Amino acid sequence: MASQMGDPLAAHAAARPDKAALLFEQRTITFAELDERANRYAAAMRRLGVGAGDRLTGISYNSVEGQEAAHGARRIGAVGVPINHHLRPAEVAYIVNDSGANVVPASPDFLAVLDQARPQ
Repeated sequence: MASQMGDPLAAHAAARPDKAALLFEQRTITFAELDERANRYAAAMRRLGVGAGDRLTGISYNSVEGQEAAHGARRIGAVGVPINHHLRPAEVAYIVNDSGANVVPASPDFLAVLDQARPQ
């Protein structure tokens, strides 16, 4: 999806596919795995209509999935706007509204917060 020249992850995945890119809790994700996961995320966002210049927010704990989302968003030219998982629904609503995001990926742990923020 992304050229290796402008994408350090793709370059590392090509040069060192089996080297650890992320060590998180008890998981090791290689550059090749992270590259593939970022591509899948980018493809999923494209299917939702997200493209270059669009904003998307995300709320989750620190995670491997957060890294793949950041790389995937960048690959399609979207601007990622992370939301701190400690924020209250009104604060989440403010960030979503202010960013202009129309897609808000979230881990299941935060669906209740997003449901409470939705009316705002």
